[in-house]
Amino acid sequence: MRFVLPIAVAAACLGCGGNGSQPSAGNPPDAAAPVAPNGSGAAQTSPGGTLTGTIVFDGAEIPAQTMVPIATDPEICQKHGMDGLYPMEDYVIDRQTRGIRYVIVYLQSDAIRKWAGTPRQDATIDNRNCRFEPHVALATVGSQVEVKNSDDVYHTTHLYGPAGFQYNPGLRAKGQSERTELTRPGTYIVKCDRHGWMSAFLRVDDHPFHAVTDEKGRFEIKGIPPGKHRVEVFHEKFGERPIAQPAGGNTAPEVIEVNIEADKTSTLDLKLSH
Repeated sequence: MRFVLPIAVAAACLGCGGNGSQPSAGNPPDAAAPVAPNGSGAAQTSPGGTLTGTIVFDGAEIPAQTMVPIATDPEICQKHGMDGLYPMEDYVIDRQTRGIRYVIVYLQSDAIRKWAGTPRQDATIDNRNCRFEPHVALATVGSQVEVKNSDDVYHTTHLYGPAGFQYNPGLRAKGQSERTELTRPGTYIVKCDRHGWMSAFLRVDDHPFHAVTDEKGRFEIKGIPPGKHRVEVFHEKFGERPIAQPAGGNTAPEVIEVNIEADKTSTLDLKLSH
């Protein structure tokens, strides 16, 4: 499925330290002062740059969110839905800007793989109002995810991760929580085994250079080491990019690359479609 069309890639100096006009969306803490990769521990000699942009829907009609009947624990969950239905937050698209919320944007390159000094970036996934909050979360390898229950109803928080990873604590009582360490990079799917409409996503990387788009489809990643980096994106309905090469096919997967310069902001705007 082809779903991503790059519409602009540019670099411009918007001020020292990469302070662009776009607001941050899911930036890791302390990412503005990266250190050397591959465990050397030495400070990076040049300051990092910033990648910012907007991801919008490319199509004639904006799709509506999927609505699921509230068949389980309706006495608790119906007050948080709409007419007995619960939105799955799969298509959260701004009607004016067409910006898509909850797109995960992350970088991939040898220069940042297993980035030394990657900050701890713990994540919390709360069962609140019969939904997961947040719908999309970010974390780094070696950090922890805390799963909580803020509802007066029994929830599970079932994580499905890379290489068969599963974590599925049952949270029977309001205020109950559990934690586990995240050791594998990749995209995790989160489900509640009791309430079929509840889903969320967790992105774990071995570096801090990732973000989630906001309600206008905007993202920003700071402190990126200068050089060329591959950009990959994931959305629960539009899929992920780059697209895997078909079995036996001759077409190479499409790749988006950005050139990051010290103290400058590079811009990457994308369109997604089915």
